[in-house]
Amino acid sequence: MRVVIMGSGGVGGYVGARLQAAGEDVAFIPRGAHLQALQTEGLRLEHPQHPLHLLQVQASADPAELARGGPADLAVFAVKLGDAAAAARALGPLLGPQTRILTLQNGIDSVDLIRPNVGATLVCGGVIYVSAVIDRPGVIRSPGGLHAIVADAGSGDPVMAAFFAAFCNRLAGQAGRRHSRGAVGEVHRADRAVGHHLVAARADGRDPGPPRDPSAAASARRGSGGRGRGRWRAAARWLGRRCDGEARRHAR
Repeated sequence: MRVVIMGSGGVGGYVGARLQAAGEDVAFIPRGAHLQALQTEGLRLEHPQHPLHLLQVQASADPAELARGGPADLAVFAVKLGDAAAAARALGPLLGPQTRILTLQNGIDSVDLIRPNVGATLVCGGVIYVSAVIDRPGVIRSPGGLHAIVADAGSGDPVMAAFFAAFCNRLAGQAGRRHSRGAVGEVHRADRAVGHHLVAARADGRDPGPPRDPSAAASARRGSGGRGRGRWRAAARWLGRRCDGEARRHAR
């Protein structure tokens, strides 16, 4: 799967690094000193349990340059919300008929900001819970802990299924830890896989429930004063409503 990371700071760099380590073809769109460091020194992820150093990464500030390798299967949006519309327009050269966009931005308007600028491309909403920042150019630092992604499964879309599989199957296998994944279009989970819990909200808006791993659920409760499960459920319900409408729009 060819993945483009639009906005390669803390969140984008973290997700892109994990995907490349899982064997995906990943290209980063950063800027400034971070771009130069990625091109010359690769990408380093500092993490207390699962550090990572990718010696070579594809990185360019120009989407047209990356488009020489063909259109993206998946574009992960991790730019600041105020830059979403401009970034979506710039992504044009990398969009193809089968390209999907997953937004992991803060705020609730990201899908609406991106959609008018990408034609008929399916835009899937997502929420990520992770602490990750650019510590210095070329280096993403994360303190570890419970990391989670809640995202639309795209009504069983194969590109989104491949994204889930990259985390659930490959990363969990590398870590040698138990994982589970539901039917495509429903719920996808990775239990304790490289510190992740990956969940896809059902397109029909049904609540996927809390993580299955009891230690993870306990960690969520401890870290949020007992509100961890409620946050998972609220995010899943919200995404289900938003993404069901998006899937129907795309089907037309």
